[in-house]
Amino acid sequence: MRAIYSTLCGIGLLTHLTLAISSPISAEQVSMKPDNIHHLQQATRQVSVVLPGTKQLDFYDANTDLMRRVFIYEPTSPAPAQGYPVMYLLDGNAFFTIATGLNRLLDNPNKGRFPVIIVAIGYPIDTPFNIAQRWYDLTPPTDKPPASPLKHMDSNYRYGGSDALGVFLEETIKPWVASHYIVDQKRQGLFGHSLGGLYTLNTLLSTPNHFSHYYASSPSLWWNDHYVLHRFQETIKTNAETAQAWNKKILYLSVGSEEKPFMEADLLTLQDALSQVAVHPSMTVFTGADHGTAPMSALGAAFKQFMATDN
Repeated sequence: MRAIYSTLCGIGLLTHLTLAISSPISAEQVSMKPDNIHHLQQATRQVSVVLPGTKQLDFYDANTDLMRRVFIYEPTSPAPAQGYPVMYLLDGNAFFTIATGLNRLLDNPNKGRFPVIIVAIGYPIDTPFNIAQRWYDLTPPTDKPPASPLKHMDSNYRYGGSDALGVFLEETIKPWVASHYIVDQKRQGLFGHSLGGLYTLNTLLSTPNHFSHYYASSPSLWWNDHYVLHRFQETIKTNAETAQAWNKKILYLSVGSEEKPFMEADLLTLQDALSQVAVHPSMTVFTGADHGTAPMSALGAAFKQFMATDN
């Protein structure tokens, strides 16, 4: 089913701009003398804004010889009997603070929404993206060298590291999370935007049982001459067992109305292909959103659905 919604990203953007996640979490207050109350710039000391319930840890990934930074949010409310659902985010440096703010704002038991653990996979950097590394981590391996990316993009990056990242998630991060928190193994979500959306769809394609919910925001299906899209189409024709496994998963697709026209067209092609095996993903076009703002709305929609007990 396709729906069109207005872009509502102000809260997410504000959270993203004001909350720092590069330093260890600690709680402190800024105090001001009464006579300085009209001169806020004269506060006695300045400290970083704190995001309650969060932490960051650096893990060594032996498969890629990299240190990876993992950002975690744990709800303050007691875990439900079946454990907390867990949402895994790609590009964690960019989206962790937004996702955490949304989780706290959307938490409303009266509306059937309950908080979830967030595990965001990133890098030990202070910028939103590690551009070169994400090109490698979020693209699948190919038999032949991949075609050049879009004209405005650098073509000198490495590609094909998504399997290694998948192993890191399954063999290192998921076991660590399960050993430190009470989690619901049946409700494990994956969210990715752009190349992260491509990774999300490729994970559904190749290893559908790794997650229960898949949220692909503006996925880069154009990559390598629509390599992943063609693999979906081929799998539908030749591997009915794998295709049937997709039926048991929740898939949510989204794109901004102000993105390149082929972005929406590619999603419609995928949606049509999946319908041949009775897989009917939700698809949303966010009115007024471009490639940079679409993930804000997509995160809100993803968490609204994932936090609901009936999904």
